[in-house]
Amino acid sequence: MKKSYIIGDPISHSISPLLHNNVYKYFGLENEYIYSALQIENENFNTDFLNLINSEDLRSISVTAPHKDKIIQFFKNSSLNFDYGDEVCKNLNSVNTIVFDDNKYTLYNTDVYGIQKSIKPFDTEFSVLILGNGSTAKSVIYALKDFNTNRIDMVRRSESKDADFVEINDFYKFEDLQNILNNYSLVISTLPRNVARNVAENVAENVAEIEFIPDLFDVNYSLDSKILADYWRDFNGNSIDGLDMLYYQGISQIVKYTDLTLEQLQSNEVKNSVFISKLKNNNV
Repeated sequence: MKKSYIIGDPISHSISPLLHNNVYKYFGLENEYIYSALQIENENFNTDFLNLINSEDLRSISVTAPHKDKIIQFFKNSSLNFDYGDEVCKNLNSVNTIVFDDNKYTLYNTDVYGIQKSIKPFDTEFSVLILGNGSTAKSVIYALKDFNTNRIDMVRRSESKDADFVEINDFYKFEDLQNILNNYSLVISTLPRNVARNVAENVAENVAEIEFIPDLFDVNYSLDSKILADYWRDFNGNSIDGLDMLYYQGISQIVKYTDLTLEQLQSNEVKNSVFISKLKNNNV
């Protein structure tokens, strides 16, 4: 049995195991592959991650917050044989996929692909406001290179990372949000759920004064509690959550360590069978 894992801290909320294991079952691969969630805490990362990548029958590792930015440096500091599977992870220093094959670890970033597929419905010339300045924000900016954007601005809590975002035209604080929203056609939120909820409350208090509510893409997802995308619809704004991003970055991972293809996995029939219909029976 080939074993794959998703690691993070926390990780219990992840629905990636549901996606990957249902893909295996749909294509008759459930006796070949198994995918599990594994919590690796920040303070024990180096030790626990080393134990994991040396474990038996390892096929792949998916990486989520807060570990994506640690992976490349970990391998550089080790004697392990590794390579970059794409330029995205190398350029962003952000890895969300590791595939083990022939005694070599290959690093990838499929987040950018997931983001691009998710914002495709908004594919017109637009001005973008990004909420947050973490590693996902870097992936968003990289993904936007393939779209027709006339400006990209950012709202963030701290100015400490501003120098890392040379592509940003203007930076704002969260208290500025209600005054600038109508300058954009698309808002992309990379904020954690709890921070995003505070943003929603701020917008709710001032929504009557906002002339125009732009479209929103929220990278978060939840089936049992409201996220920013839900609040946005309460404001009569158009929004999508992060479920499509999760699906597309997930299937992009799967094709890297199985013989399945994107053509097989991108069909609506497969997506509904292995993901959408299964979510209805799971609280996320």
